[in-house]
Amino acid sequence: MTDEQKPVEPVVEVVGARALSEPEPLPSYGVEDIDIDYQRLLTQFQARANFIAGVKKAAVAQTYPTDWLGRKAKDGTYNYDLMGPGAERIKSVCPIGFLNMRSREEKWSKDSGPGYTIYYEADVFIGSQKAGTMPVLGSCASSDEFFATETSDLPYNAENPEHKAAIESGEGRTSPDKSRIYIRRIIPASEVTRENIVKSALMNCIVNGVTRVLGLRKMTAEALKDYGIDASKVPSFEYGSKTKESGRLTPALEEKRTAIWKMLVEMAGGDEAQAANNLKGWSAFKDFPGVTEVKRLSEAQINIVHGKIKSTYDAWTGEKQAKEAGQKPGK
Repeated sequence: MTDEQKPVEPVVEVVGARALSEPEPLPSYGVEDIDIDYQRLLTQFQARANFIAGVKKAAVAQTYPTDWLGRKAKDGTYNYDLMGPGAERIKSVCPIGFLNMRSREEKWSKDSGPGYTIYYEADVFIGSQKAGTMPVLGSCASSDEFFATETSDLPYNAENPEHKAAIESGEGRTSPDKSRIYIRRIIPASEVTRENIVKSALMNCIVNGVTRVLGLRKMTAEALKDYGIDASKVPSFEYGSKTKESGRLTPALEEKRTAIWKMLVEMAGGDEAQAANNLKGWSAFKDFPGVTEVKRLSEAQINIVHGKIKSTYDAWTGEKQAKEAGQKPGK
């Protein structure tokens, strides 16, 4: 084969080492298709925000100052929390729903003995469940101070060793005139009324659901004022170094104290000055002149005064309903 008959090899021009590597694709700067309509989402968000704000305003307008409880922190600031009666009132008029309500019980044993805690859980929504739900939890233990303690009212004898021991341990205290002694004792879980624990756990779940879905937790005085609630009329207490001095109470006892003022105001026809004067009469005891503010009631006084006023309030309510129905009481 002659040189003219040989196949001609293709000529490959190599320019630098990069020419031997695989070709690199050029980046694409095109706009990808996006299925999200952000303008529509923004419009929906604004509409829902306006809806929540409107419902929140209407909801708080259904409450009374006595439906709230103020807590003064050590730094001097106040926060206000909605109590059970107020949460029930809001739930009855607002589009708030509770789904998948379930309960469970947890048993435990402490130094004071065995006991249990009741839990209620639910998924809460406002308006429509399609907009999303929020999980909430409520609980109450058989060791809750309000349900697991009782106070004995006895004639005080300074020479009685049991009375001395009670005072030294802090479980007992005397009346201002030293004629009576009030001794608190722990009630075993087996003696605590289970129905009360269940009701308290359920109420705690409802309060948590209403306040969280509406954003009503830890309200300030300014926020309440914007919704028409005068914070100066809200029962409150101050946290301090000592429980008795701070007025720190269990949630159940706080609600009982709130209920006292609510009943007094209602029976006084909305006249708070008259209600305060009536409270002084209800809380007076021998040489003790009584108080005009519910926040000044001690734990023992709250239980005693609440029991007295509740009986009168129930009778007063019955008579009022009978009159409104055009019937005589008792018929």
